[in-house]
Amino acid sequence: LLQSVDLATLKRAGLRMWVSVADAVDPGLRDALTSEDIAVRSTYSAQEVGPIGFECQHSSGNYHVATSNVIVEVNSDEPYLLGSHRLGRVLVTHLHSYATPFIRYDIGDLAVLSADCSCGHRGPTLSNVYGRGRNLLKHKDGTVSPFYLGAALITKLPELKEYRIRQTGVGTLAVEVSGAADLDPN
Repeated sequence: LLQSVDLATLKRAGLRMWVSVADAVDPGLRDALTSEDIAVRSTYSAQEVGPIGFECQHSSGNYHVATSNVIVEVNSDEPYLLGSHRLGRVLVTHLHSYATPFIRYDIGDLAVLSADCSCGHRGPTLSNVYGRGRNLLKHKDGTVSPFYLGAALITKLPELKEYRIRQTGVGTLAVEVSGAADLDPN
């Protein structure tokens, strides 16, 4: 949206809150929106089970679990270390899928689960949520670090139709570009 309309236009149109669904909000976008007094909230959800958590209004990046919809567990048997955080695989039990039950379903996401939130919410809270591990780079020592490259930067390439960035090995990223026939090697 912001590639076609500038933030000032959205503010004049009355935008008061930006709600992200299905993916984390880029930190640069979050900063730009909040600098214009536009609140930012994310909804953590999955197509298979619907809402999993809603971002805390006081602590960005913390998601209060939608306990009326799901039970969430985090399996840390094979942890991913992100700084001082020990991420585990998110397991979801959907409370309303009767025809096809999802019980301890591993949706492929990584996160940290706490019994409560720093805002005072007394209920399960997820933080450091990384969807399907796709925004993480794995290092030789087994630790991981966040990696985010916004589409706005990539789509500046001439005649770009599609792109994909994958970690193909420890220390190796593959960038695949389609439709950029005259791409400068640099």
